[in-house]
Amino acid sequence: MAWNNTALYIGITIGSMIGGYVISNWGYSLLPYVCSVAAIVSFMLSTQKVQEAKKNQLFQ
Repeated sequence: MAWNNTALYIGITIGSMIGGYVISNWGYSLLPYVCSVAAIVSFMLSTQKVQEAKKNQLFQ
């Protein structure tokens, strides 16, 4: 449970840092696009991890 909370707080911190950087340099209009890219990247990484886990289960 503690590791989940740690990951949650790290994600909130990194997201706030990126969002603050985007807003301060490019304004609010670019923020949805940056968030969309971040969501797509995290989806791709999580999908890759699930596929690797399934492959490992098949070989065991």
